[in-house]
Amino acid sequence: MKEKSNKKKKTNKKEEDSKVIKPQQNLITALLVLIICLILLDAISLYVYYKPDFFSNNNDSNLPACEDKTPYNECSENQPYYCYEGTLLKKAFTCGCPEGYKVNFQDCVKV
Repeated sequence: MKEKSNKKKKTNKKEEDSKVIKPQQNLITALLVLIICLILLDAISLYVYYKPDFFSNNNDSNLPACEDKTPYNECSENQPYYCYEGTLLKKAFTCGCPEGYKVNFQDCVKV
C-alpha cells in the first residue's frame, strides 16, 4: 500500500513540475515573439526614415542652384557659404574662410 502512495506522490510531483515548466516556456516564447516584433519594427522604421530609392538616378542636376549660381551641394566662391537645397548656408568647416579670417565652428572670424 505504501508503494502505491509513493508512486502517486512521484507522479503528482512530475505533474506539478510540468505545470511549472509550461508557464516558463510560455513566458520565453512570449519574450521571443516580442523581441522579433521589435526587430521588425526597427527595420521598418529605418526603411521609412531613410527612404532608399534603389531605382532612381542620383543626379543632382535637377536640384536648385543658389541665388549666386552655386550648384547644389557645393561651396560658393563667397566663402564660407555652401549651397544646400537652394539656400546658402555658412559652412566654414567644410568650405573654409577667406584670407585674414579663421574658422570658428561654421562661421569665420577675423584674425
